[in-house]
Amino acid sequence: MKSLMFIILISIVNIVSANELVEYDWLTMGEKTGSQTVKYDGNSLTINFEFSDRGMGPKLHDLITFTDDGYILTEKVSGKTYMGAPVNETFSLSKQTARWKNTLEDEEKSLQGSNAFYIAANGTPQSLELLISVIENSKSQSVNLLPSGIATIEKLKSIQLNNGSDTKNITLYALFGLGFTPEYVWMDSNKRLFALGYGSMGMIVKGWASKMAKLQTIQDEINTNFLANKSLKLTDELHEVTLINNVNIFNSIDNHLHKNKQVIIQDGKIVAINATQKIIKDAKIIDGTNKTLMAGLWDMHTHTTLEDGILNIASGITNIRDVGNVHDDLMSIKNSFDTNKVIGPNIYPVGLIDKKEESSAPTGRLAETLKQALSHVDWYAEQGYTQIKLYSSINPEWIKPITEHAHKKNMKVSGHIPALTNADYAVKNGFDEIHHMNMIFRNFIVDENEDYRKAKFSLVGERGGTLDLNSDEVTEFISLLKERNITVDPTLTIFQSLYLNKAGQIDPSYKAVADNLPTNIRRDYLLTAMLDINDKNESAYAKTATSFLTLTKMMYDAGINIVAGTDSMAGFTLHRELELLSEAGIPNAEVLKIATIKAAKLNGLDKIGSIKVGNDADLILVEGNPLQNISDIRKVSLVVKNKKQYIPNKLFKAIGVKPFVQ
Repeated sequence: MKSLMFIILISIVNIVSANELVEYDWLTMGEKTGSQTVKYDGNSLTINFEFSDRGMGPKLHDLITFTDDGYILTEKVSGKTYMGAPVNETFSLSKQTARWKNTLEDEEKSLQGSNAFYIAANGTPQSLELLISVIENSKSQSVNLLPSGIATIEKLKSIQLNNGSDTKNITLYALFGLGFTPEYVWMDSNKRLFALGYGSMGMIVKGWASKMAKLQTIQDEINTNFLANKSLKLTDELHEVTLINNVNIFNSIDNHLHKNKQVIIQDGKIVAINATQKIIKDAKIIDGTNKTLMAGLWDMHTHTTLEDGILNIASGITNIRDVGNVHDDLMSIKNSFDTNKVIGPNIYPVGLIDKKEESSAPTGRLAETLKQALSHVDWYAEQGYTQIKLYSSINPEWIKPITEHAHKKNMKVSGHIPALTNADYAVKNGFDEIHHMNMIFRNFIVDENEDYRKAKFSLVGERGGTLDLNSDEVTEFISLLKERNITVDPTLTIFQSLYLNKAGQIDPSYKAVADNLPTNIRRDYLLTAMLDINDKNESAYAKTATSFLTLTKMMYDAGINIVAGTDSMAGFTLHRELELLSEAGIPNAEVLKIATIKAAKLNGLDKIGSIKVGNDADLILVEGNPLQNISDIRKVSLVVKNKKQYIPNKLFKAIGVKPFVQ
């Protein structure tokens, strides 16, 4: 969610004639869900940008003035962020001193005779146009950024588009320096912003929406090739025989650390685990002294992109469950990862279904009738999916027939708890799994006839901490979950960020990795608040965040299946999720089992998830001992997956992240 906010909340334009208005459509799954208008008046711009996404979305007013060579002189942004936090941001450049103030920062910097381009913390997409023009006009073909960093561009592909009698020549640029991977920007022949493609979402000049899919396809192919070339340099073949010596093993089957063992891997399989070392000719020998060998990690709640692949593998995540995506896009990503064309984890897809409404899910398949929803279940089954996810707009009366239909096809059903019902009803009518802890808290603090969608996060945040977790209704609900063998996917990290991260302060969810991240990623994920946390609600939100951890531990103690999922930034969020499960009171060994063997079994797999003879070599080597210190899980020094091996240090450096293993 925050990563989406970073992409869409920046700022730009080019010097054109006065009083000219350019309009853009914001598209979700090809349908208009927002807009941007840009008024050009000499060296100034007035930008209004907004879109709606399931009742959320930014609404921004952006005023920019700039120099003749395109550098921002002043900027003032007001409005609200994607999740409603207020925006009030200013920037000015005077006498070579840059000053900026927003909810994150209040700083100034002397440029000492040089130029730098300001990246607004909560700006509009339009600034990308101006930034590209500045870079193209610079002698070095690069520009220093404020607050920090350097941006460069690469011109990738030019095409001609026809729209009736109108023809445009447009060019795709890759813009480097703003994130882990390039930003892609379509510009027209007048050096104006033409389109931005973000998969299921995007923005394009008004009247050209029918061409967005074509542009996205071209962009995706280029991005795949970019990542494939990078992956080729960062992937090593696993030797025919590999010995890992003197290593401590956590096999995920028991709760013990088996010390000073030798593990032999041949043809991608674990063929021996010995107490004494053997010498095998031509074997690759890896020293495992003071390291822990364990199965690769699982992230059980993702909406993955191709760009997430390197970050997941570098973080030791070799398997993910995708719980809602565009089918064709996901299958393309899965094929790239499975064939090792692009570095990434194994993907286990879940098919998302929602009722077609204004607040419908932006991906998956939408149904206008129950009959159509059942046909979507059939379609997913035919495509090989083994699980269905129901989303928030599903008619409660549809739950039972959908779950019964899915179960007949040996498919599990998970989901959000739909509006105008509660978790108790969903479980009794066939749910096998509940995503997100706020959906469970809703069961007790939101009336089933209360439409929570417009305030689904703030409402739970305000009320959650007042819930008596020892009450009969909570005890009875936990018993129901156990009786029905329900799995819970709490995604604790996103709620810690939601309820504890005040604007301008380091997000507690990412504090441990703050200094390792690229500057703009650090700024976006760590300092940008999603909710307006203030003196009036701060205490209530904090109590709710604590209650989420407490109830998670209570469910674990009752024997409820808990999975570790993120629904946020790849890699680092899972590490924090495991820390939070540990902080909740779940023993570290059990936390590691949740993220390995238990996840594998829930997905019907028995050849990965543990270190034992006969299993696939799907494993990670960790510096230290995460059974003693769960935070050691960040220090992965080797990843083995699909007969390939990866060095996380190299992967991190390739995407601008400071490695965690020295």
